[in-house]
Amino acid sequence: MNRFLLILPLFILLQGCGMDGDITNGTTSAEAPISFVSEVRDGELYIEDEKGRYRLADDALDYRVVLSPNGSWMAVETMLLSNLTVVRFYKKGSDGRYRHKEPPDLSNIWERAAEEMGFDADDLRYPRVKFLHWEGEKRASLNLSATAAEKRIDRNVTVTLP
Repeated sequence: MNRFLLILPLFILLQGCGMDGDITNGTTSAEAPISFVSEVRDGELYIEDEKGRYRLADDALDYRVVLSPNGSWMAVETMLLSNLTVVRFYKKGSDGRYRHKEPPDLSNIWERAAEEMGFDADDLRYPRVKFLHWEGEKRASLNLSATAAEKRIDRNVTVTLP
């Protein structure tokens, strides 16, 4: 019995050691889960999936990758060299590779948020966009935060992808 109690923690500890770094999107549909590995090296983001390994981006300090539920879109939270955080979207093409695709309403999202708060978008300081979660396949929930005229903007918005 004592041997069992000594070995039990070892089994619990070793249970997670078989992980190989794959990231899955957590889908519960009948589809097979999309599996890929993302790697950041020297400011470059590499994706490795069933189609191979390729560089997705190369201009940031850090990245956080989140797949849509069926894997057709990828949101990449990106910390740029200026310590500015933005979210970029990538759509999976017919060849299976992800390519940057900017949603139409993302370009004026700051202008709208600033206007609603009574500010000019040029007055915003330390703007950040954080990816919160997917709302289905083509809608993403984001958090906008910034300061302007000693007031803080902190607003959740939803963008619809094409």
